[in-house]
Amino acid sequence: MPGGGPDLDDLPAPEPLQSWPLAGGAKFVVARGSVVGYRGTAIVNAANEGCLGGGGVDGAISEAGGEALFLAREALPELEGRPGVRCACGDAKTTVGGDLPAQFVIHAVGPNYRGFREEADPEKDEGPGDVEDEFMADGLLYSAYQCAMVEARTQKMASVGFSLLSSGIFRGRRPLGTVLRIGVLAIAANAYPGLEEVAMVGFKDSEIDALGEEANKVFGAAALDAPDLLHGLGAKSLR
Repeated sequence: MPGGGPDLDDLPAPEPLQSWPLAGGAKFVVARGSVVGYRGTAIVNAANEGCLGGGGVDGAISEAGGEALFLAREALPELEGRPGVRCACGDAKTTVGGDLPAQFVIHAVGPNYRGFREEADPEKDEGPGDVEDEFMADGLLYSAYQCAMVEARTQKMASVGFSLLSSGIFRGRRPLGTVLRIGVLAIAANAYPGLEEVAMVGFKDSEIDALGEEANKVFGAAALDAPDLLHGLGAKSLR
């Protein structure tokens, strides 16, 4: 069980870089930093099916959320016939945020692309496995984002900060831009009345650049914020 989370003063809020309008008056934001420090109604955790914590952003959220978050995750019921599984891949569940700045955590489980498409074997000069399996993983990723938005709508959440689901080692050979575009599309398609802001929070420069590029493909280049923010995102990715 994690100990108490760090002091909230040590959790800087992600920096908004650029935004686009969503249906109903909400805005979609690309932000730089750690989703752990997001000041809003909820953050979306890149969880695993057990929902009890893991590595990467999941581990950081667990540590910052402290005992209250751990106990809330532990209290999520296991799925019938699936011992140890509290949230299936492609689904999302909500708990309190514990010691986090956000009131709630939505635990969304994206796919591990490495399990859907084999890596190439350079010694045998073979390409990757069945591309249809990879498209199946795309569908599960879209579903995970969509279910997170449904959870937010059910709880009438005004602001939600997303970690980047399946965007690290779990994306395997799938391009970063592809998995991020799936998230942008799912969020845009599931905006709802009462929503004010949805942020996708990147940490690495490569994530920030790709988020800006994919958001512009979906929403167009008419960003709401100042033109000098193009420099922060990387001008090349916004052309």
